[in-house]
Parts: sequence; structure tokens; C-alpha cells
Amino acid sequence: MTHVTWPDGADVLARVGRHWGWMMAFGIISLLAGVAVLVWPGRTLIVVAVLFGIQLVVTGIFRFVAAFASDFAKNVDKYRCAN
Repeated sequence: MTHVTWPDGADVLARVGRHWGWMMAFGIISLLAGVAVLVWPGRTLIVVAVLFGIQLVVTGIFRFVAAFASDFAKNVDKYRCAN
């Protein structure tokens, strides 16, 4: 059985703090998309829905790759310790 440890809150905030530009860019884009939907609700809503779907697919791919990458890294560490 494996023991799962959750990252410390301070570590998570430190990682987010190092990449604050991405967070700000995502916030600005989200804000602009929200304003566009309110101003032009017709086709803009469809475009935002499609972009959100693309974002979900890309996020899923990255999480899928990250899951296998972390398992691969653990196996490499085990191999290095065995030799």
C-alpha cells in the first residue's frame, strides 16, 4: 500500500508565486471573455464554450502525461537505488 502525502500549503503558494504571470494572464483572459459574453451574448457564448472545451482537453492531456511522468520518475529512482 502506498502512502499519499499532500503538499504543504506554503509550498503550493510558493510555486504559484513563481509563476504569477500565467495566473494573471489567465485572469485577464477570463475577465475579457466574460465581458465579451455580456456585451455580445449570441455567437460569443458559442466561441467561449468551444474554447473552454479545448482548454479542458488540453488540461486533460497534460494531467495524463504528468501522471505517467511521475510514475516514470519513481521507477527511475528505484532503478538508480538498486544499482
